[in-house]
Amino acid sequence: MLEDLRVLRGDEGLRSLLRLDEVPSSDDAGDWLRGMGVKEGGGLAAIERVNRSVFRRLLCNDERTGYTLDIDAPQILAEKRHACYTYTGDKGYMPLPRHTAETGLVIGYEFREGDAAPAAGNLELQQVCECDMPKGEEITAIRADSAAYQAAIFNYCEEANKVFAIRADQDAAVKTAIAAIPEGEWKMFRDGEIVETVQCMNKTNKASRLIVVRRAREQDWFEDHAPYRYHAIASNRANEDVAATMEW
Repeated sequence: MLEDLRVLRGDEGLRSLLRLDEVPSSDDAGDWLRGMGVKEGGGLAAIERVNRSVFRRLLCNDERTGYTLDIDAPQILAEKRHACYTYTGDKGYMPLPRHTAETGLVIGYEFREGDAAPAAGNLELQQVCECDMPKGEEITAIRADSAAYQAAIFNYCEEANKVFAIRADQDAAVKTAIAAIPEGEWKMFRDGEIVETVQCMNKTNKASRLIVVRRAREQDWFEDHAPYRYHAIASNRANEDVAATMEW
């Protein structure tokens, strides 16, 4: 990345096109933000307006009218004095960006402290992203990790006719559903096995598919572990092969 930056900073054609005497370094953006501050109308708000304008312009030139919203909260490790501890026990930050899967563009984000709960505000930020879509284009599908495994999000997607695939929490209800699956129903899938059952989370208005993948766990002679490790997703994608939904 540093080599790429040196190439960009030495590109006279790029500097001429951008009308800059020098291409800013990666630190310059942080310095500018700290100088502008986070108050109303400050640097963060200005960057957000630029991002929204660029995003809408690019989507208006795209032939698609429906998009998939990818949701994930990556952990950014930091040793700054004011950084908070994340749920993993490391110091850093837990921003919440949103991407359109078809274009890879960031449609919305929220910068968060490390101790912020990844599950907080997911539905609200999702709705903000939908409002930011250009006229005539919409978000028709949602993919997310377990932070979005919430009844409110499931119900909203059902009511708004959006499909979803969301990683399921390994809570007691999910573990019970997995344990009830007959052994003969598991089918080969990649380096493991896959099966489908049905689940109904508390406070959801409709049952959803629960798709489970299991893979053999390496046994430790000194500890008693379960023979398999599991990965499960909840989805309302109907009339689709279980493997196809998991691949999606």
